Amino acid sequence: MKCYNIKFNTVGKVIKGECPDWYILIVDRRFNKDSRIQTGGIYIFQSNYIDFWQKSDSLVYDDWVEDLEALRIFFSEPEWLIEWLEVEPPSLFE
Repeated sequence: MKCYNIKFNTVGKVIKGECPDWYILIVDRRFNKDSRIQTGGIYIFQSNYIDFWQKSDSLVYDDWVEDLEALRIFFSEPEWLIEWLEVEPPSLFE
């Protein structure tokens, strides 16, 4: 199983995988920032717009996995290739 270079809270362009030429954002909500209590897993957002949180007409699909192992499995089929961009989402995703 290959899963390299996954970045959290950074937008990436899908080169290979589900929905090529779409954008992806992975948000880690496993722990609360203040208390380190488990809260919500890892969210994976895919959209046709790079800044989908600002576009009312964007298509957005979301997936959820419980932990890092599940995230590795998610990205192993199909084998994803993501180009990480210098675009950071707003703080609402943190």
